[in-house]
Amino acid sequence: MAVRCVACTQNYAQRRIRAAHPNVLQVIRTMSFLPFGSLKNADADYQNGLLVTLLCALLVFISLGSAPVQPWDESLYALRARAVIEHNVWMDQTAYAAGGLYSSTYPPLAVWGMAISMKVLGQSPFAVRLFSALCSCIALGLLYGVARRMLPAPNAMLVPVLLGGAMVWNTYARMGMTDIPLMCFVLAALWSLLRAAEEKSTRGFLMWCAVYALAVAVALLTKITVSLLAVALVALPVISLVLHRSPERLLLYPDKIRFSMRRFIAVCVAACIGIALAAPWYSMMASIYGSTFTDALFAPHFSHIIEGASRSLGVLYYINQLIIAQPYIVLTFGWYAMALLNRRALFVQSRSSSVEILCALWFAAVLILFSIAPTKMPHYSLLLVVPAVLLASRVVMLLVTSFIANTVAVVSAALLTVVAGWSLSQELRTGVQMLFRGEFTPVALAFVAGAVALPLIAFLLREKIRIRLAPRLAALLLIGLPAALVLRVVYNNAVSPAYPLSYGAKETAVWLDDSPATRFVHLYHAHNPSDTLMPHLRWYLPGIGAGRYTIRHVALPLDSLNTAVIRSLDGYSQPVVYSATRNDTLTARVVHSLMHSTESGEGLLAAIERTPLRTLRLQTPGFVILQTGSAE
Repeated sequence: MAVRCVACTQNYAQRRIRAAHPNVLQVIRTMSFLPFGSLKNADADYQNGLLVTLLCALLVFISLGSAPVQPWDESLYALRARAVIEHNVWMDQTAYAAGGLYSSTYPPLAVWGMAISMKVLGQSPFAVRLFSALCSCIALGLLYGVARRMLPAPNAMLVPVLLGGAMVWNTYARMGMTDIPLMCFVLAALWSLLRAAEEKSTRGFLMWCAVYALAVAVALLTKITVSLLAVALVALPVISLVLHRSPERLLLYPDKIRFSMRRFIAVCVAACIGIALAAPWYSMMASIYGSTFTDALFAPHFSHIIEGASRSLGVLYYINQLIIAQPYIVLTFGWYAMALLNRRALFVQSRSSSVEILCALWFAAVLILFSIAPTKMPHYSLLLVVPAVLLASRVVMLLVTSFIANTVAVVSAALLTVVAGWSLSQELRTGVQMLFRGEFTPVALAFVAGAVALPLIAFLLREKIRIRLAPRLAALLLIGLPAALVLRVVYNNAVSPAYPLSYGAKETAVWLDDSPATRFVHLYHAHNPSDTLMPHLRWYLPGIGAGRYTIRHVALPLDSLNTAVIRSLDGYSQPVVYSATRNDTLTARVVHSLMHSTESGEGLLAAIERTPLRTLRLQTPGFVILQTGSAE
């Protein structure tokens, strides 16, 4: 009875809107313009959802191979894939990997995928990235399947749009790395568990348990510690068992996913089988390399800072990264607020409370764990973005149905608009950061004023105005902002990448290959011990790995110029390959110092008046080459 009263209360706003706008349901069902008939038909809903998912999946292929192979991880994995092709080392590429175990500790499944595509298509950036892009496509399809078990079809259609429109997902789906394949296999594990729960026959159930075991195995062969997320999904049948223990609890937490105790045990056995399938590779590597290999499996990222990857935002780093990547994730935190303040209203319309609770536990546990870890990496956000968009879409469903004319919906839409502005404009974010340093810009001041005023105005709106705005609000949440985010991805892929790309390794390799020099100095700004590997240069200049070149590595301070280090190179006649920084001013100072090395007590202007010590032979965004003597 209590649940029925809650549902009646939630439907009050809908009745008011229908009275003011007879066509409001057509407005809310904004995807009805898609080609497969009316959304009143379940098959048409499914086909429209597949069409939207396919379109979002294909976005990553826009200019996929246009950028050169990138540092750091992409080129490390690409070198391992090349070793597989050239030396037939499918299980262990340590002897040919940059840095040895530094890069070969990670399992090889993604490397195998890259090697196969490179074998078929040739050794190109497109082939390096193809496996990750294909995994992204599969992941979006699996995510849509999961979403249809949490949300009505029109709302489920929004989920792949939000994931495909998330910049962090798009960025790493277009790189030859392991993170997107891992999320694909984790989603495959979740999908197989959902299908297993729906199977009536024992044979069908066991078949999907076998798929789950395979998904666990390939996940464990893709990354190390974080791949255990696929195993942790056994929490789904546990949650289902708890919800189904009493009819009263099931009334408050509706759930169509059901596992018996026997089926739960079968799922645990399947997880163990998956671990056993992946174990031979780990056992082989441990037997060869001993503690050097096994110590790397225990995630030192959680105990101390690795490779200098700390961030000034501290525990807020991933929250900021997620909101920049996909502003709808701000609504994810609204899910937790509703779970605390109005649990009945949140779950009464849920189609699968167990999946929803699993996503909430997944997001919260990973966010807390990685936020307190001292090492912060942007690609770790991928572990959070999948459950985040599922929960955010659930909140959107509530906003455009039960609370569409409520103050909560209007304020949420205003807040989402502010966050979208923050996400879409790097200039705006830079301006706000400057405010904290006491530097004021008109754009930043206008944004801060709007960020305060817009939610406040939305909160003070009268009910009649809120009802009148309801159809426009639904269109904004379901079409306007998602379309803007997708267009951002299209623009990023086709015209102007949002993340900084490294250019110049290929041109530098060509120059060194044409040069008779077999020795050169590598001058770089010290960030971490792996700086000397230069994997992107190794990719384009295989002679480095083959021992053709003798390289002297010389380190400068991370953010400054040390003239004593520059003077130490004065007697060296071989080329100097300088790894340029993204600070153009610092790069220019280093290049001038290399060309006009100052003597002790001599000023830079006096040094410039002398004959140049070195001449500039090649300048690219990533590398600068200088050599003694005049340029030919």
